[in-house]
Amino acid sequence: MSAIESSLAANVTASTDSNADYAAELVDARIDSSGAAHNSAGANIRYWQGSLTDKNEYLQAEIDDLAEIYLDVLIQTGNIYSQKVTLKGINAYLQEQINDLAEAYIEILAQIGEIQSSLRELKS
Repeated sequence: MSAIESSLAANVTASTDSNADYAAELVDARIDSSGAAHNSAGANIRYWQGSLTDKNEYLQAEIDDLAEIYLDVLIQTGNIYSQKVTLKGINAYLQEQINDLAEAYIEILAQIGEIQSSLRELKS
């Protein structure tokens, strides 16, 4: 409410200013920030309002696209994590198999050593 009151007070002050050139102010309001002249101050405002609406729609579409990309990245990250967990599980399983094979190999070597020892005893 105070903004409206301030605006009204400024209008009253401006309308009582004998040195003010109201026509020049309206002509100035027809010129936009890029220097283009519009038929009226209202046309200038409507032009920029439309332009901002178009830009807002464009930016919203860009945000939506980025959100989809971000979601895809999250999904891919989840998939990679899942694959990493799976690979860790496979790696752990393979490591167990290698350990089991190593133990079996050691047992076989021990048995070969016992056989060789028995063969030496038989030869002697």
